[in-house]
Amino acid sequence: DGGHTAFSWLTAGLTVTASPKGRLLQGLHALDVHNDWILFKERTAQEMLTKTLDAYASSETADLYLRQMEGTQDAQKEVLDMLLDFLPQRYPSNFSVAGRAADGAFPPDAVVCVRIGDSRMEFRIGDYSDFPLKLASLLVQEDLVIMQNGRLVAGSVLFSFSRFGESRFGQDLKELHAKVAQFQNDLERPVLRIFETLKFENPLWRTNWNISWSDEIMVNPRRYPMKKGQMGADEQDAIMRELRQRIQEVGIANATFMKTEYQTCRRLRRNDDCVLLTIRTLIDPMTMLADLPRAARQLAVNIRILEPVEFCHYIGLSDDYIRHSLLEYADGIAAHAK
Repeated sequence: DGGHTAFSWLTAGLTVTASPKGRLLQGLHALDVHNDWILFKERTAQEMLTKTLDAYASSETADLYLRQMEGTQDAQKEVLDMLLDFLPQRYPSNFSVAGRAADGAFPPDAVVCVRIGDSRMEFRIGDYSDFPLKLASLLVQEDLVIMQNGRLVAGSVLFSFSRFGESRFGQDLKELHAKVAQFQNDLERPVLRIFETLKFENPLWRTNWNISWSDEIMVNPRRYPMKKGQMGADEQDAIMRELRQRIQEVGIANATFMKTEYQTCRRLRRNDDCVLLTIRTLIDPMTMLADLPRAARQLAVNIRILEPVEFCHYIGLSDDYIRHSLLEYADGIAAHAK
């Protein structure tokens, strides 16, 4: 809801990245589907909806963010129905559906009304019958991904990980995480097991975090300039010098942002070979940490555990100067934690 920030789960001590020996943890928790499935923040909803509509404005740009495999429309419609049932109950001042059938179904002529501030938008469900997930993605601030038998078969991904145009569409779980440091050794088997055994009645949630160098909410290379495509050693060194210089000029708190993904995982009931992932991306200035000593303490714990292991590079903290600057900042704040 509107109270969540990129630091909320660090403050609660619920974002624990690795074991004391540096082994990555899944960090899974039971999901309260009635309250915590979808996080709607009215303050940013209009901006994110505008960006989504702009991304879908042409087929060329839409293909970078929105994809489906033939034969997945029924699973997509199930996801849409789940949202249409949930959103008016959880956020009644922002969502309503006119024309719902007596048996609870959402027929083609039903209309979804979305109210954000003074603006009001209506969407006829039948207009999206060939791609129900497109409508679903216009209603929420989450990225939506449908995995069928462990393979990505439909999704709208604008805010979290890389675009579909970069070949993620159609990949299985191993392929999707191929570039995630330590995934194969630490997480591959437990993650595959979760996707095989997850039950409809036992949905899950987790969070992850990363240091971003941009507060832009759309997927963009400025978040992680040190990861930009194929770089030679000289270009990599130049980028790191630029980032260090930025810290020296304005301080680590003003140079960086905390990016957190709140992810949920739900087995579909009707299409039970499918699992729905929702990914809510939150990016907030690192300066916000100054008033959050418990979050600072948990962040410092996570960084120290990760310092000697490969995953430290993946989250953008491989550079000693950058990592130590962030640790010094977090430690100074954490000293006041109760």
